[in-house]
Amino acid sequence: MLNRLRRSRSGSRDAGYSLVEMLVVVVILGVVSAVVSAAIISSLRVQQVTESNVTSMAGARTAIERMSRDIRTANPLRTAEANVISFDMYYGTRCERRTYSVVAGSIVLSRAQFAAGVRCGAPGAVPGAATTSTVIEDVTNTTAAPLFRYYRWDTATKTRVESTAPVTVGLTSVDTVRINALVSALRQGDVGVQALVDLRNVEIK
Repeated sequence: MLNRLRRSRSGSRDAGYSLVEMLVVVVILGVVSAVVSAAIISSLRVQQVTESNVTSMAGARTAIERMSRDIRTANPLRTAEANVISFDMYYGTRCERRTYSVVAGSIVLSRAQFAAGVRCGAPGAVPGAATTSTVIEDVTNTTAAPLFRYYRWDTATKTRVESTAPVTVGLTSVDTVRINALVSALRQGDVGVQALVDLRNVEIK
């Protein structure tokens, strides 16, 4: 009887996990690990997309501010189209013609200087060779969703009214330009970056 009791106690101490129990534990750990890994990867992807969009929007806002500063000093406007604006402005001591336009999904700046001593707005003056640079990439502006809208002051109604682009008649009366750059953002569609610019060299009567 004593020997049988000893054998029973010894068997209890030597008993371990069964193969089935170990397989269940491995499967549960695998499922938990997969869920945790998927959550971490998804969180990292969302963070990367957010950071990319924030960087893109910050660059677009900086570019729009630069465009606004240039357009504000227009003297005078030369072209006022839905996705193209051209104007003369003083850069340092010389007059320069600048053109912002939508080209192949980007906003492009073209710069061409006039000869020394030529004033902005001089009749018949032609600028020299132009240089181009990309201002904003991944824009989706079209004629249906234009980059530029133009406004003039109606002295009769004392209100600002929109001039249909392209403005060919009354170009010198345009006193306000609205910029609306539609920038493509990852997983968010198009995001509008806007600015309303009053032309400094146009006097509202």
